[in-house]
Amino acid sequence: MTRAELLQATMKEIRYEVLMLLDAHDCYYRAKLKRDWSSKSDQERDAAVTLCNVSLESFLLHYRNLDEFLHNMGHNDSVNARDYADTWIFQRKTKGNPNANHHPRLASDDEIKRIHKRLAHISAERSTLDRQWNIPQMQEQVCSVFEEFVKAVPLSAPKEFDEAVQAIQRRRVHAMQPLLSSWDNSTATPRTIGTLTLSLSDHLKIIK
Repeated sequence: MTRAELLQATMKEIRYEVLMLLDAHDCYYRAKLKRDWSSKSDQERDAAVTLCNVSLESFLLHYRNLDEFLHNMGHNDSVNARDYADTWIFQRKTKGNPNANHHPRLASDDEIKRIHKRLAHISAERSTLDRQWNIPQMQEQVCSVFEEFVKAVPLSAPKEFDEAVQAIQRRRVHAMQPLLSSWDNSTATPRTIGTLTLSLSDHLKIIK
């Protein structure tokens, strides 16, 4: 497969990252409402807690993936924003590139390091890190920068990018307003471990 063919094939993966970020955000808030307001059994509340953690971790993972894409980072086989828009030159600081051009509307280097520490591996620092995440703000930041990137793509944007932008815009119009604070607990919400093993269909019922 040529590089051009690889870039063409990868467009759907980039769209997937955006759509999963949006869906993980919404799933988190639906599960959070169930967790905090449900009068059901302990088992159902435990399942809602699990869904909160799973959807929050999914959101942070896709946020990190999009941040790396938009900052032209990754390994040798990574596909980055600059592959589609030559003028898109944003990069995060690294040991080999200490004077990088960080996008001012994306998360700080410290915030990205905190996501790495929370998700990548079990570190000694994990329990000492702040477990609060401003999910709505993070979503709007990365989505608005993605829209900016799509505008920088020469000629007409690929349909996969257009579909991702349309999904972002639809979500803004029909945004679900959280009933609770926009600051949310992170991936290790304390819970009582229930004895009931729920099927996938049971999990889906909880967030409807």
